[in-house]
Amino acid sequence: MALIPRKPLFTDAKGNRYLKLPLSSMLPDTANPRITEQETTRETIDAMLKLEGDSIYRLAKDVLEQGGLSPSDLMMVRFVNGKYVVKEGNRRLVALMLLRNPNLAGAESDERRRWKKLAADARVDSLPKYFTVVVAAGDDAWIDRRHMGEQGGVGIIGWNRNAQARRQMQQGKLNLTQALIDALMSVDAERFRDILPDTRGFSTLERLVENPHARTTIGIDVIDTETVRFTKGARSLAMVETILRDMRKPTAKEGRINTRTLNNSDAIAGYVNRVERDAPVELESEPFTASPVQDVPRPLADEPRPERPAPKATGIRALLPKRVDGRPGKIVDQLVKAAKQDMPDAALVLLRVYLELSVEAYARTKQLTFAGDKDPVVQEEVKAFRKSANQAKVQIPHSISRALDRYADHATLTLEERLRLTIENMVAEKLLDQKDGNTIKRHIHEHQVPAQLNDAVHRLSAVPQLQHTLHILEVLRLVLPHLHA
Repeated sequence: MALIPRKPLFTDAKGNRYLKLPLSSMLPDTANPRITEQETTRETIDAMLKLEGDSIYRLAKDVLEQGGLSPSDLMMVRFVNGKYVVKEGNRRLVALMLLRNPNLAGAESDERRRWKKLAADARVDSLPKYFTVVVAAGDDAWIDRRHMGEQGGVGIIGWNRNAQARRQMQQGKLNLTQALIDALMSVDAERFRDILPDTRGFSTLERLVENPHARTTIGIDVIDTETVRFTKGARSLAMVETILRDMRKPTAKEGRINTRTLNNSDAIAGYVNRVERDAPVELESEPFTASPVQDVPRPLADEPRPERPAPKATGIRALLPKRVDGRPGKIVDQLVKAAKQDMPDAALVLLRVYLELSVEAYARTKQLTFAGDKDPVVQEEVKAFRKSANQAKVQIPHSISRALDRYADHATLTLEERLRLTIENMVAEKLLDQKDGNTIKRHIHEHQVPAQLNDAVHRLSAVPQLQHTLHILEVLRLVLPHLHA
């Protein structure tokens, strides 16, 4: 049955009409440019899920987290043949529709099952039933401005890497590169202002700053969003200045560095080792700490002063799950204290203990094969050996049998192996996306996370820094909350 056009809440001077519509009165656009044109609503939803199923699922989870849609971004509709067709906001509409009716997600499948699980969340009932939308005059032009790129400034221009990093810092999240830049400006603005990196250079500097060997060699220890320690004093500043100037050289032959020349750990190590070797030895090497000062606009005398916001978690606390129960929770409290008291050795050792305990707790909850600190491969091998011996009617001597039992009971997987299996389980349980899971496993290996944790316990020559702890937590940022869900 065709709908009667609703009376708008109001109409602006340009003729754009703003309506309040129930979800049930809106349909996705069968001619949505994201997909080939479809015949029906059901086919449109299927096509969108096939193309962007994971992203729409993540969007739906975010809608639940936020309790609704962003108020800064209204859906745009047209009244076509007695129906409201969404021309802008189809992903949001499909996410909302599937939260209300997961059976729209095609035939019975893994896709439908995960939507049913999400739709069972109690927060779905609290979502708005009505949505403010706009019937815009000349909506094609506005849709193009949103989806056809920057268009010389007419379209949406996303934040570059520098802006993204500043936003992270404003939210209390640690961005190593921006923290370093802010620290440099607080120490000697005149010296560094004109050689700070642009967007491309930011990526190059980021590649260096995120490399543990590079930070140690240069002498940079980013403790939190407000504290950067230069462990080699003035020599650290000289090395950073050299790096920034090398980024601005005209060609690679003249010594210019970029993400192509620093494309692996060996290239980074070779470069920073040369920079450290060439740094003037006569410079003061006494460590010092820089605390960047944020420029905060002050209200005028006759303006009411805004309420002071609650402090946000920063540094290590911001990278850890908000709630951790049991013994892992106690370890977290000790880890945060160790970081605040500038105890890098204690922090890294406690981080290893926290990960060992949390992974074991997750394995037991999910009944994974390595739970109980066992190596399932070894246990299966011993079991297979006994079976083969029995089939061959070979009597295993009692002493050897006991030795096999001890071997099977005490053979354990490494932390790296257990982390890998845990991440793979999270992907299978749809707690992590496949792409995120693969990226995290690669970063664990590339950034030598297990080696850093092992060195903290077993190597006398190891020199842990708080930055090592922060970096490992950043690598595992998407995994940690699920260990305690």
